[in-house]
Amino acid sequence: MINKLLFKYCPYCAAPLKDGKENRSFIQICPNCGWIHYFNPVPSSAILPVLPDGQIVLIRRQNEPFAGKWAIPSGFVEYGENPEETALRELKEETGLTGKIDSLLDISEKETPAYGSVLVITYLVNITGGEMEAHDDAKEIAAFSPDKFPPIEIKLFQDVLDKYKRRQSAIAGKSH
Repeated sequence: MINKLLFKYCPYCAAPLKDGKENRSFIQICPNCGWIHYFNPVPSSAILPVLPDGQIVLIRRQNEPFAGKWAIPSGFVEYGENPEETALRELKEETGLTGKIDSLLDISEKETPAYGSVLVITYLVNITGGEMEAHDDAKEIAAFSPDKFPPIEIKLFQDVLDKYKRRQSAIAGKSH
């Protein structure tokens, strides 16, 4: 994957870059001016939207990767945006819903064929308004009881849903 991300020349002095390593990471170094190209993960936010009745809103993806598969809403952090803002923007763009962040649910790194390393920051969001309707990257939208999710083929999202179910079970156990 890294081959797609390689520079050939330094963006500052145009000297040919050399391959190198720093700690565990592959880097490119300019032997002329010392500029270093780090291969950092692309930041993204994902949202686990919870309706007032406890159901979880999922989307069926319209676009690749994973077109036609069920997923939680997500998207890349844009320049000048923090991950929380991204989460609420993506929620509105994909589902038509608005919400309030309840808590941080998960932070994971995933190697992807299309984007390289992606850092996924997932928030639990309580839905506060809007009209539930598929928009943007969502082909379809539906609400599911946590014990009746459809098959989730994106492993990272399945892991988030499993973590949420474990968290809810622990909370229920404490309330007894």
